[in-house]
Amino acid sequence: MPIAPPHQTETTKRSNEVLQFAQDTMVKCTEVISLTIILHDLTISPFLSFAPFMRSLWSFLSPTLQKLTVDITIEKATAVMDLTAFRDFPNLTDLTLNLAYSRFPSRTGTIKDNILPFVMSLSGILESLTISTSMLVDLNPLFDGLPHLPALHKLAVSMTIPSVITRGPTPASSSLAPFIKRHQASLQHLSVRIHHSLTHQLLEDSWMSRGSPGLDFPNLRVFQLGIFSSSFLMDSDLNWHTAIFFLPHLPQLESLTIYGALPFQNVNALFDALSVAGAKPTLRRMTLKVKYMNAELIDLLAHELPLLEELELSFRWYGTEVDHPINHFENLEFVFKPNMKPRRYPDWKLRYLRVLSPPLEYWRCMFEHADTECMMAVARCLTSPPVLGLENADDCLC
Repeated sequence: MPIAPPHQTETTKRSNEVLQFAQDTMVKCTEVISLTIILHDLTISPFLSFAPFMRSLWSFLSPTLQKLTVDITIEKATAVMDLTAFRDFPNLTDLTLNLAYSRFPSRTGTIKDNILPFVMSLSGILESLTISTSMLVDLNPLFDGLPHLPALHKLAVSMTIPSVITRGPTPASSSLAPFIKRHQASLQHLSVRIHHSLTHQLLEDSWMSRGSPGLDFPNLRVFQLGIFSSSFLMDSDLNWHTAIFFLPHLPQLESLTIYGALPFQNVNALFDALSVAGAKPTLRRMTLKVKYMNAELIDLLAHELPLLEELELSFRWYGTEVDHPINHFENLEFVFKPNMKPRRYPDWKLRYLRVLSPPLEYWRCMFEHADTECMMAVARCLTSPPVLGLENADDCLC
């Protein structure tokens, strides 16, 4: 049956024809397991047959759908996630919510009213939950309102914390740590990315709950941490403090990613924290951003993690805390490479190595590039040279 209403403008008529075509096509798609919906500031008029289309979409896909990605404004969320417009999703275990900025924000559009009910309807079967937003939006109602998700094994959160706080808990953040702790027994993958411009102590108090007792992540295999601000010095300190807070409680860790341009002594402290958890023998993959690249850092990595198989490093300068670099290429050619030449790591099991250099002032590209010379200098020190990752940073178009 056609879904177009009787009264419509020419533009609405064409839009309804597109929706009708999409609906007719969906009838033939009987095995769809993954779906992505993007809906931002589209005006949904009363004469646009969007609601009937969504009801048909959910009716066709609900039996087989396993993964759903929704890129949406909060104001438009109910148009897609209206509880009255869909059937049960017996196999939908992977949900990604990308909350986009709206040019027409409305006070009636809230996380609690527009997002939370849909996520709660999946609470019994959800295994993977990803929440991402660059907006200054309060996510506390979502983290507070959700019950314990018994099947949840992957949680990825990327959010922004505002620079000005007037009263009460920090928006978007204060309920995150308790939510993580409620699921610590089942989590296998945890990724946290926070963009902020707060002071050190305020950010720690707002989301990390450092004094919270009883942390234990017995099954966590993947831990990814990134705290970003306009100050890379603050980034380094916050990433390190947060990592030190978590790492002693991750005994089964296999993959670790930490950003923040860590100095040498903080990298050393990370290994101490891994030793407390007993996780150094289990760690197989590491992605690390460090302040300085030098031979002593490579010595430390090879000594502390001889069973590491995959390593990705990015750095700001060649040199050390004492010997501050002046020229990138001079330090590479006359310091790093000569220092690496006599070194050997016969027990290091490394199979993959990728090193990214920072963009230099006279480069046209502002993104990190693969540092082939650095990688080759390290690879020559291993009995079995690793595969080298020659790709530039993900955003680079060179």
